[in-house]
Amino acid sequence: MYTDTLHLIRQLVQRFHVCKVFIDGSASHLIHELKHGYGEYITYEKLKPDVLDRQISSGCGEPLIVPINFQKHHKSMAKHLVKALAHKRVRINPKFDDLIISLKSATTKEDEWTLDKPRSANNDLFDAFRMSMLCLKGAGE
Repeated sequence: MYTDTLHLIRQLVQRFHVCKVFIDGSASHLIHELKHGYGEYITYEKLKPDVLDRQISSGCGEPLIVPINFQKHHKSMAKHLVKALAHKRVRINPKFDDLIISLKSATTKEDEWTLDKPRSANNDLFDAFRMSMLCLKGAGE
């Protein structure tokens, strides 16, 4: 399964000429393996937080593989996603019904912007979608 995931990611990067791959920072083994395979700095954990933040917003600049710390970024990613959807900057094909269900069912906890996973559907898909929105810049950003 793990090697299948690595292989699939590499295939998608090559096939679609992907210039940025956001991965949940908790998947450190996968991140290390991908970074090693692409000749990137493997000990990214030692980088200062502001360097990692710049890598997130660097567009198609280096590096290709970017870990996302959900503890730090989950609220800002949720706010960014809501803003993008509210301003109709994203269109979702109706055939992506699991994603639509995920977005419609997304419920936050009392502290605002923290996803209440037991009350929300398709959480991994929701997390992947909000990471993908990191590439979408708003007006003035």
